[in-house]
Amino acid sequence: MLKNRRNGSIIHRNVLFESARDTVALGYALNERFCDVVNHYLRVHHIMIVPPHELDGDMLLWRTMRIRHAERDYRNTRDEILATRRVADWVLQTKCELVGQQYVPLEWGD
Repeated sequence: MLKNRRNGSIIHRNVLFESARDTVALGYALNERFCDVVNHYLRVHHIMIVPPHELDGDMLLWRTMRIRHAERDYRNTRDEILATRRVADWVLQTKCELVGQQYVPLEWGD
């Protein structure tokens, strides 16, 4: 939160703005890949994978954005984009571990 310089009121900086097409596509693609990784982990290890607790907040923000996009409201907050990127990075890391590939972190162009 930021303070307004004129009257000292609090400004909320995490506001909704129009989503880029790439952001909408990332949300949809991540949803599919997340389900693929969960199912693959179940087939390989015979137990359901649980994302780490550090991702709980990120998972909530990502799902909130996906629900909003499913309702054809193509807006998101900066925090939702960053959370989606962290979840995508975890999905990629988990997939690499499952298939025995070397993990290379994603590079995001802002």
